[in-house]
Amino acid sequence: MSRRVVTKARNGRLVWTCSTCCQPVANGRGYVCVDSNQAGLTHARHETVDFEYRKRQEAEGSLVPYPLDEVWDDPVPWAAYHHGCDPRPDSGDYWFAVERCRTLAEFLHWSAHLLEKRWFAHTDWRDLMGWLGVDR
Repeated sequence: MSRRVVTKARNGRLVWTCSTCCQPVANGRGYVCVDSNQAGLTHARHETVDFEYRKRQEAEGSLVPYPLDEVWDDPVPWAAYHHGCDPRPDSGDYWFAVERCRTLAEFLHWSAHLLEKRWFAHTDWRDLMGWLGVDR
């Protein structure tokens, strides 16, 4: 599981923590991001492996083992950064401002939006969902 970048405060608001300096990211001071290029490459590789597997299965029969070692990847991690803390500020990562996701309702909205992205399943957003679903 990746490092915890979001928590729920006692008032129910979401607190995003900078992945570099480990301090809360205030509205207007940073963003939440993921390397969508890496997640997209992972998605494309999975599609290729699956296509090749299906071709081989048709040719050799249903007992062909699935090549899990070729698709077993750690999910691409989401991060939160202050504007000045991002180690790759010009990377072209997919991002949104922290102030756009400060409540569980906004988090749910972002989750629905992100589900439309082909690469999304290859990120660790589900870890973030799990952290927010547990009161500690």
